[in-house]
Amino acid sequence: MGFLAAGRGDVQRADAIFQALRTIRPARAYPWLGLAVARLNAGRAPEAVTVLEQGEAVLVGAHGDEAVLLAAWRGFALQLAGRNAESLRLLQVCARGTGEAASLAQALLGITPEADASADGASESMTR
Repeated sequence: MGFLAAGRGDVQRADAIFQALRTIRPARAYPWLGLAVARLNAGRAPEAVTVLEQGEAVLVGAHGDEAVLLAAWRGFALQLAGRNAESLRLLQVCARGTGEAASLAQALLGITPEADASADGASESMTR
């Protein structure tokens, strides 16, 4: 239900649902993502960046994988907010990792797994 509201950019309804989910699931990224996606779909990218920053601050440390996922989404939100240089730097850092956050960052940067693998191979042959 929350992501339906977020998908429509209905910030008020999405906030009610995802704020409650933050209480129930404080160690998870998806309530923060729902809050941010609602803002992105409402054309309020700078607010989405702020929400994702807050989520990262809450989840960093004990829930690092969840925080990194929020960082990758923040890279996307930064693009939509017109903060391209910041977005690029953040997505490049996220793309170096593994898992869902790295996959998202790589897709946003246009990095394909094949291109990444061939670049690694070229780097290795150059260092030999």
